[in-house]
Amino acid sequence: MKLTLIIFVISLTNILVSQNAFLKFYNKDGNYKLSFDRGLQLLEVSDGYIIMGFNEEDQEYIKTGIPSVCDTTRPMFIKVDKQGNLLWNKRYENKTCFFFTKNFIKNTKNEYIGVGSSLTKGDTCGFSSTPYIVDNQLYMQKINDNGDLIWQKTIGESISKTVQNANSIVNTNDGNYFIIGQDNSYTWLLKINEQGDTLWTKKITSLYNKPPLLISNIKNGYLIFSLDDASSNSTASKIDQFGNLLWTKSFPYRFDAVTKTNDGNFSLLRYNKPLSTIYSIITKVDTSINTLWEQTYPLIASNSLCETKDGNFIIT
Repeated sequence: MKLTLIIFVISLTNILVSQNAFLKFYNKDGNYKLSFDRGLQLLEVSDGYIIMGFNEEDQEYIKTGIPSVCDTTRPMFIKVDKQGNLLWNKRYENKTCFFFTKNFIKNTKNEYIGVGSSLTKGDTCGFSSTPYIVDNQLYMQKINDNGDLIWQKTIGESISKTVQNANSIVNTNDGNYFIIGQDNSYTWLLKINEQGDTLWTKKITSLYNKPPLLISNIKNGYLIFSLDDASSNSTASKIDQFGNLLWTKSFPYRFDAVTKTNDGNFSLLRYNKPLSTIYSIITKVDTSINTLWEQTYPLIASNSLCETKDGNFIIT
């Protein structure tokens, strides 16, 4: 079985008009077995789009023909031109069996830093019904505009400690970066520099059991968008430059993706399934989390949302 990555590019306006620009399928080559690609984020650049996601495959099946329970998961970055034509497709390796990035940003040198998680191999790489020793750490990598790896690093505690990961990264006002993720079930804020060195870390204990999806800079602080594991709601929280929590507000629904729009506000993407029909819903809010507008589209797409320079949206 082989599944390919699909990029569904649609021009969406806030008056319920939709138009297909192109529909493309991407796969590195035809040699992967029991393998699939998934796109998690899309970023518009000057000459096209960068798509970030991951590839998962059963390498034991590839070697021996016998399926196993331990898949190898690794980051995948794809660059396409404005028409969706493939420019390059890169996948990356390290010494772990499971590592990928969930979010990435571009710096002023046209380099890209992605953050996610890394799972060091225990017995069957953690996929086992018996006790195992495993090291789940925060993972990050930097690549250049050609997709070549500049560095990759893991941050976290030693074997058998708490699960740690990263979900989002943002530029700070002093030329460094904030990374938001989780340390066990606590929201975990880290500050790193351009080389990936950790400057400081902080647990935001009042955001317990609220896995964050995005951190973004706004005037006089940063917004963290999170899910709520204890309910079907979501939250937005404001912090200052030192990671101090200023306020938290709730949404009466769970969103799947959130992005900062060109005007400095935010768009949230989710889907709803009343009866037999699935709808994708975009909700736009300001930096104080007031709803500006909301539109529904007859689409089954909620993994990623990107606003283009002409004010429309791309959904994958």
